[in-house]
Amino acid sequence: MPNKKGKNSKSKSKQDTEIKRELLLKDNLEDYGLVTSLLGDRRLKVILTNNTEYTATIPGRFRKRCWFKVNDIVIISIREFQENKVDILHKFKDGEAVTLHNLGEIPEFFMVNRSNNSDGIVFEETDNESDPNELGFVRNTDLPDSSSDEDEQFDKDFEKVISEI
Repeated sequence: MPNKKGKNSKSKSKQDTEIKRELLLKDNLEDYGLVTSLLGDRRLKVILTNNTEYTATIPGRFRKRCWFKVNDIVIISIREFQENKVDILHKFKDGEAVTLHNLGEIPEFFMVNRSNNSDGIVFEETDNESDPNELGFVRNTDLPDSSSDEDEQFDKDFEKVISEI
């Protein structure tokens, strides 16, 4: 029987082990940045260690090879000819970001929004799970109270329609 898979269709398995890479530190005219928002068209908003916000540009060498998300830590290069724009040089993985924090290279507020979830959702845990108010549920008191007369009238109209069918 002929091979229907094609010439280059060997099953390629992904390597589960990550290659340990050398930790890259900043040089002069470089700084660490925290990605705050994605703007599209290879642009990001980045906060530096001195709390200044810049528009960062992702170079073409990262295109379709490295994906950025909010709360990623990067090394940026400050442009000499444009004051409010920077270029991204390197993206750190999560384990490398923790190592940078332990070395004292990045400030504490870079690590505040980091969690184990990749989607950024943080759950708070409480000891007492019996009372809904203890779980953190909040009742919306801004909504007007619906009167019971309207509910009763709706129920009567609904029963009338159902009985006609």
